[in-house]
Amino acid sequence: MAGLKEEYTDMKGRRHRVEHLTVHAEDSADRERVKEELFLALTSAEKRIPAS
Repeated sequence: MAGLKEEYTDMKGRRHRVEHLTVHAEDSADRERVKEELFLALTSAEKRIPAS
C-alpha cells in the first residue's frame, strides 16, 4: 500500500497514527468487524482530562 498516509493532523493540530486495512468482499465476518470498529471509533466520546 505504497503512497498511503501513515499519520494525519486533526483540526486542533494533534497528530494521529493511521492504520489501513483491506477486506475482501467475500469475507463478510471481517467486513462486519471492520464496520463495527469504525462505528465505535466514530461514535465514542473523546476521553477528556479535566484541567487542574
